[in-house]
Amino acid sequence: MSNDKVISDITGQGRTVGDMLAAVQSLHGGPGGPYDGHMEARVAKLEAEIASVARDTSAMRPDLANARERLAAIKVKVDYLPGKGFIVSTVLTALTVFTALIVFSSNIVAAFGSG
Repeated sequence: MSNDKVISDITGQGRTVGDMLAAVQSLHGGPGGPYDGHMEARVAKLEAEIASVARDTSAMRPDLANARERLAAIKVKVDYLPGKGFIVSTVLTALTVFTALIVFSSNIVAAFGSG
């Protein structure tokens, strides 16, 4: 494989094989490595942040349990709501009855007498 061929690496960047090899080899350079002297402090800060996230997540667990219970109750209530088919058929039936009453109002008045 040619070192001049541009390919996409895991970061999505198009780089040559030679560039990628140079980047990997630079990680192994020198006795102290390519890292600066502040690596330990940065790792300690990250560990503290992870501990903070873990505490926050633990504090949220009761709230999440409460939210799950409330969602389950809402689901039960929604299951008892009428469906679209029932609503449409009820509205159409009501419109048919009202239309029939209007159309046949004179026949209804004649059948039951004028009041």
